[in-house]
Amino acid sequence: MILLNNINKLEGNFKHGNCRIQSLWDFLKLHDIFVNPNLLYLHCFDILTALCYILYKNLEYLFLVGFTENFEETFFKKNNIRYQVTNEVNSMNDMVTFIKNGIPLYILCDINTILTQKIPKDGVQIGVCSGLVVVGVDFPGEVICNQMLPKAKGEFLSIDYSVFSRARTLTMYPSSPQNKCIYLELEENQNITISKQLNDVDVLIERLSRIFSNVLNNNIQMISNVGVIGICNIDAFITLKSELKKLGEIDNTPGVAREIIDKVFASKMLILRKSMLSGTISFNRYELADALSALYEITKNPKLKKASNLFRESGNKLRQISRFLYMVSSYIYQKEEFVNEIIDILDEVLNIEIQASEELSNLCCYHI
Repeated sequence: MILLNNINKLEGNFKHGNCRIQSLWDFLKLHDIFVNPNLLYLHCFDILTALCYILYKNLEYLFLVGFTENFEETFFKKNNIRYQVTNEVNSMNDMVTFIKNGIPLYILCDINTILTQKIPKDGVQIGVCSGLVVVGVDFPGEVICNQMLPKAKGEFLSIDYSVFSRARTLTMYPSSPQNKCIYLELEENQNITISKQLNDVDVLIERLSRIFSNVLNNNIQMISNVGVIGICNIDAFITLKSELKKLGEIDNTPGVAREIIDKVFASKMLILRKSMLSGTISFNRYELADALSALYEITKNPKLKKASNLFRESGNKLRQISRFLYMVSSYIYQKEEFVNEIIDILDEVLNIEIQASEELSNLCCYHI
């Protein structure tokens, strides 16, 4: 087994609810860059929500995501952290070269493939990419990664290389990992400067104010690396309500058998539910609330506390929706009633998140 010499820095690790934040935090720690993981979440936060349209097997699915696909690279760029992206780390020996040189690797993958060791028959998965950090290899065929499962008992995750490789290269919607691998190229003592700027709360306050002004005022669309279009922020939930309203009237589709209509309706609702549970149980709202609360403890800015409470309430509502979506089979003959119930809760979410965004769009800088 070949491991990074500084792997002990990951022992007793904080387990963040969002696996990509957890892995990015681990990745930074291995480079002696230290920041509160809740503050790191705020540095990476870029959109509130995006509603994506996924075309798969001649059906269009609605899928929600809570981050843009390349937020790690955006984070590195904005904080002047020199990094390289490659898709040419394609063997155990390639990884050994990096590990022997003390260089951890940040990779994107489909965690469902890794955990179940089941590769989709058509090589396609609907879901969100996860992040892992490669910290070692164990010949003949195991990759050693950071442990990003919140309730896992072990410190590290051992993955069969063939499964690991497939999880990095399969096609995913709305965004694919594309065999991407990231490593850092830091100058001597740059970690000290970076750590200092990441813990600068004035930078975070200014960033939050700017982002939530965009949440309220900008009509933003994104296109993923597999061509999926997403409608962002407040418009995402507004558009979702409209799309759900149409689905509630699906029984009126001419020339289609009732059995097929019922199956399509159920599958679309369950994919929507899957998206709301991808990454965290609250669609990142509890994690956002925790991050805002952590910043409040430093600044004592009441707007942060109020927004934190509002997003926690929003997380409760979104969990309520995801639980209700699971019951779709019980409402297969009451589609309109089912959809209207979801829309009513979405109205509450919209009102709560607009209030929270208004609080955060008007933050004042805090000076120590």
